[in-house]
Parts: sequence; C-alpha cells; structure tokens
Amino acid sequence: MEWIVLLVPLFALVFGGVFVFVAVGATSFIVYYFLAGQAQSMMGAAVWGSIQMYALVAVGCFILMGQIILKSGISQKAYSCMAPLMERIPGGLLHTNIAICALFASIFGASAATTAVVGSSAFPELKKRRYNFGLTMGTVAAGGTLGIMIPPSSAFIIYGALTETSVGALFAAGIGPGILLAVLFSIYVAVKCIRNPEFAPRSDSVEPLLPALKRLIGIWPIVLLIGVVLLPILAGWSTATEASGIGVFGSIVVGALYGDLSFKQIVESVQESTHTFCMLLLVVCGAMLLAKSAALVGLPRSLSLTIGGLNVAPMVVMVGLVVMYLLLGCLFDGISFMVMTLPFVFPIVTTFGFGGIWFAVVIVVLIEIGQLTPPVGLNLYVIQAITEGDDVTLEDVVRGVWPFFWILGGFVVILICFPQIATFLPRLFGFEIQ
Repeated sequence: MEWIVLLVPLFALVFGGVFVFVAVGATSFIVYYFLAGQAQSMMGAAVWGSIQMYALVAVGCFILMGQIILKSGISQKAYSCMAPLMERIPGGLLHTNIAICALFASIFGASAATTAVVGSSAFPELKKRRYNFGLTMGTVAAGGTLGIMIPPSSAFIIYGALTETSVGALFAAGIGPGILLAVLFSIYVAVKCIRNPEFAPRSDSVEPLLPALKRLIGIWPIVLLIGVVLLPILAGWSTATEASGIGVFGSIVVGALYGDLSFKQIVESVQESTHTFCMLLLVVCGAMLLAKSAALVGLPRSLSLTIGGLNVAPMVVMVGLVVMYLLLGCLFDGISFMVMTLPFVFPIVTTFGFGGIWFAVVIVVLIEIGQLTPPVGLNLYVIQAITEGDDVTLEDVVRGVWPFFWILGGFVVILICFPQIATFLPRLFGFEIQ
C-alpha cells in the first residue's frame, strides 16, 4: 500500500492548482523521506541525473534555432513564396497556412511558436481578402499542432529521454503521421470551400503556374536547413544533440543571409530560448523524480501485474489509456501530462505488447488534441492573442477549430487500426522497432 503515499499527495497538489513540477517534487520528497529516509541525497542525485541527460541539450538547441528563424523574419518571405501556388486550389491561402505550419514545424519543434508565427503572417492578409475568419483560425491553430509531430519535436525528445527510446526512430515515426495530418486538414478545407465558395474568395488575378512555381524556389534556404538537421539524425550519422548544434549555426547563417537577423536579435533569441528551456527542464526534473518515486514504491510493476491479471484484451487497455489522456488534455498542458504519466503508463504499454515508438506517436496526437481543447488548449489562447484587435472570444476560436478536433480524434483511431503509419519510416531507416 506504499503507493498511497505517492498518489494521494500528487493528485491533491495537482488538482489543488500547484505547478506540476512543484507537485511532483513535493510528492517525491514525501516518498523519499517516509519510505527511504534519504530524501535529500536521493532527490539530489535524481535531479542531477536529469540535468545531465545528454539528449535534453537538443531541446534547448532546437528552441534556439526556432527563435533565431522567428526573429529573422523569414516566415513572412516563406508565406509570400508559397501563397501564389496555393491560391489555385479551392481554399486558397488557407492551404498556405497548413503548408507553412508543416514547414516551420520542422524548425520550431513546438506548437505554440508555429501557431504564433504563421498566424501573425496569415491573419492580416486573409482578413483583407475576406476569408472566413473561423476557418482561418482553425487552419492556423490545427496546423500549429504539427509543430510537436513533425521533427524536430521537443515532445519526442523528452519522450525518448524518459523511456530510453531512440530519438532518431521517434523523429522518423513522426514524419508520416505529420504529413498525413496536414493532407487531411487540407482535404477538409478544400471540401468545405467547394461547398461554400464564399469562405475563401478566389482572387481575380491568379498568378500563372510557372511563375508561381518559380517563386516557390524562395523557400530553399529553409528546406536546406531542415535537411541539414534531420538527414544526419535519420541516417544515423549523428545524434539529435549534435544535429541540433548544427541547426543553430545553420539558422544564424540562413537568418543573416536571407533574413533580417542582427546581433541584437541573436542575443534576444538566446535569452528567450533559455527561459523556455529552463521551464521545460523543471518539468523533466520533476518527471524523473516521480519515476524514481514510483519505482521505489513499486507502482509500475503493481499496475502492470494488476491490469495484466484482469484478463482484458490489449485493445481495451489502449482505449482506456486514450480516454485518460483525452481527459488529462482538458486539465494540463501536453508536456506536463506526458511526463507525469509515462512512469506509470509506459510499463503497462510494453507489458501488453504495444510498441514504444508507435505509442509515442499516439501520445503526441493526443497532446495535439489537448492543444485545441479548452480550458488549457494553448493554441486557442495564442490565436485569441494574435486576433486581439478583432474582438475574437475564446468561444469563437473553439468553434473555428472544432472540425479539426474531430479530424485529430479520427486520426487516433486510424493510428490504432494501422500502426504501420508510424512504424514504416523507422523500419525503412533501419531503426529497431519493438
């Protein structure tokens, strides 16, 4: 019954409104103090071990890379390069929103940053062209969620660090689902705009196809940067940490040569990315403390044995986990509920024969759903902040993203029925699949 000492304080503090990293830290202290009698030394060793995790350096570098590209102003140039080609499709510039989100997801590795950058570029232009505002908000908010699916994803890096799963394999697993989600979003937009042409008014002067394709060449520096970062990881030539360092250097070069990057902006990027990384590091340290506390009271093993003894089908267990994560997505941000639950959930997943790489993709899609779910859906508040001058309420944003919420929900079902969507590319690149 030692697990009561862990779960009761944890849930009491979390649902009492205490910050997640404080809640798990205080809970771990209670467990170490009452069950091991070595709270200070054991917690110190656990925190130090978390800070020394080599893979986490990649998170900080990818955040910095995204900040540098953001400050350089390249996002606006990329939007103007892709817009003429997308205008030819029913839905017009709404497809540009989704495509740019997918492109910049490969740089930012985070959802809110992708949403903010694309939204800032898209909303003024689409408002001027009288596009349906609800559908515009939906494409930006939903497209922004691709930031944690398409590599380099901070969620995948943290998942890999906590579960000792190959980050390269996780990155490879995220490419296919990320692209497929972008395609599904675009199909919905096209169908919606075919049925309601007034949602995306066609421009009177559509640029000819050949000049539009030539303008697309303008995004080559971004594509080159993405290739330089991701190809060595997927090919096994370097670790994510080494590639992230190359990415930072490459982003400075690209930002200086093709953007408006200054030394002052580089300093600001370092300051802002350090602030973001330190907040993430606190959450990860809390997760490692919680994992060691759970192991001390034998909770993962007890849960695995208990659930395994229920004689239920593995798919029933998976459905239960999906429902649990959907509920948690309404209460916590994605990274927090992932690191808070993985110490308990991952042993259950492996006990029932589910692959850790496939499960990572499922969790990330559920995090994406959480980012579109009130009251803590971060992308909703980012959209509301960007459109502050348009008297947009949170309810307006929710109505705009609601169809995309159901697309993501349906995609979870597709992933469960066809796990090969997530495992095909890792196998192709030679990664070992559980």
